[in-house]
Amino acid sequence: MKPRGGRNGKAQSDVDEVLTTTRTVRKRLDLTKKVPRALIEECLEVAFQAPNGSNQNTWRWIVVDDPALIKKVAQEYITFVEAASDKMRAETPASRAKTR
Repeated sequence: MKPRGGRNGKAQSDVDEVLTTTRTVRKRLDLTKKVPRALIEECLEVAFQAPNGSNQNTWRWIVVDDPALIKKVAQEYITFVEAASDKMRAETPASRAKTR
């Protein structure tokens, strides 16, 4: 990967390489350490370049740094995913075929 030069003086390729080549990044993360806003912005710049269907760019990004709000958003997400999973498990292949 070719270095692009980051705003913080470190080669941008270091950030890009970690974000795009390592599957075990989460195992090495220090979740107690606050992530600098500049690093979040660099990560988003990489994400904006990701391919998507017909280049529609229909995604939305929200950066939350308030710990109480992070917990609330996480709980809402868990509630939504659990409800969706329960609904999918309740559907049988036969009931799915009838609705098509």
